[in-house]
Amino acid sequence: MRQNLDYGKKANQKLHQWNFGSIRQKLKYKCAQVGIHTELISEEYTSQECLSCRKRNKPKNRNYRCSRGFSWHRDGLGSANIRAKYLGEILVVGLMARSKTG
Repeated sequence: MRQNLDYGKKANQKLHQWNFGSIRQKLKYKCAQVGIHTELISEEYTSQECLSCRKRNKPKNRNYRCSRGFSWHRDGLGSANIRAKYLGEILVVGLMARSKTG
């Protein structure tokens, strides 16, 4: 249904996200039935914002690369940034120190 159609930028976006809205509503309904709180977080710029320096850079392919050397797959970057938005924090990226017990 969506292939080979061009109704303009906004209409195309609505058409391509049509099914996802339905899935979102079903997920919200099912979560509410068992007492799980859901919250819609905007995905705006999440695959363009560096986790390390928080600057925006539009990736040219599926991998994000910051001018400061940070790189990650765009989908992973987007999900990490959505999590950071939800938690209200800026994630620290890098190697984590091992615990003294392990």
